[in-house]
Amino acid sequence: MTLYTLKPKFQLLLSNITELLVRRHIYPDAITLAGLYCALIAAGLIASAGVHLEQPTRWLLLLVPPLLAMRTACNALDGLVARSSGLARPAGALLNEVCDRLADLACFAALVFSGMVAPWMGTLLLVLLLLVSYLGALPQALGGSRRYEGPMGKADRMLALSVYCLVAPIMGSVGVAPLFLGQIFSGLLVTGLLATVILRLQRSWRELNM
Repeated sequence: MTLYTLKPKFQLLLSNITELLVRRHIYPDAITLAGLYCALIAAGLIASAGVHLEQPTRWLLLLVPPLLAMRTACNALDGLVARSSGLARPAGALLNEVCDRLADLACFAALVFSGMVAPWMGTLLLVLLLLVSYLGALPQALGGSRRYEGPMGKADRMLALSVYCLVAPIMGSVGVAPLFLGQIFSGLLVTGLLATVILRLQRSWRELNM
């Protein structure tokens, strides 16, 4: 189960915005870069505020969920606008994939730089993050399908991080140790990413072996 199954409904909600962007001649690549920009701002907030859960700056984390929501919206809109305006092209898809990886790495590396996650756990988290993305795209390059399985796909990761940024300031206000909270969250992420790696490997192997 993954949030990707809700993508058609999410795209339908964005249909009016898509039409507006097409009428304004907004280039799809600009939307892709806007999504990356939102993710980089979110990463900066996580890195700077995450470790200070006992200080007023912890409430900056509440700005992260709307930024990640905008990043997710941009991630859907760039493709919608590209297809609607006839500007879809392989180079745009490449830019989208590169920006997706950079956004993911920035947001989750920020957890490590914030001091919320131990370096060894952060390293494992980032390796699994890249492996999940790699196993999403590689089967398609080999003649199979693009893999979107969860439980920790792209949208699922953004939702998990958003929930964490909403909960962390509240937990900090009642005296929960930042490192303790970060270790629990990163442990859940690693478990979900590992399950996603196994599932994508199994289904890709089965499809490509047929």
